[in-house]
Parts: sequence; structure tokens; C-alpha cells
Amino acid sequence: MGKIKKKKAKDWVDKNKSLDVEAGASRAAVIEPKSVAFHCFRCDCTKHAKRQFVWKTSQGDKLVCNGCHGLLTSLARSR
Repeated sequence: MGKIKKKKAKDWVDKNKSLDVEAGASRAAVIEPKSVAFHCFRCDCTKHAKRQFVWKTSQGDKLVCNGCHGLLTSLARSR
């Protein structure tokens, strides 16, 4: 298998914004006892955290990180 490319903060301009119109869709927090690795759908990065969010979209459930969850929450409130 190939190596997972880690992106730096300055590369986060390439976010997957294809489902941002569904920002008001439900998101549920998943809190693990230990930090786990997961891939954030929106910022396309591998993250290590205790908290991740399951975002229910028309294309199925997507995992998003805490930062993207906060941004999606603010997008939903501004509409």
C-alpha cells in the first residue's frame, strides 16, 4: 500500500466542500478513551484525536474532525 500523504496547515485550502450545502445535517460526537487515527472527509487529512464526528449526509456517514465540525456548525447557523 502507498504512503498516506500528510498535509500541512497551509495546504488546507484544498478542503472537500462538495457537501457543505448539507452543513445543517446531523452530526454526532464519537469520543474514544484513547486517541485514534482517522481520516477527515472534509479537510482530507489523517487526524489523531479522542473526539471525531459522524456527519450524516446524502452520500452516507462521513467522519469529520473537530475543526471541520466547528466550521460546519457555523455555516449552518449563518444560513
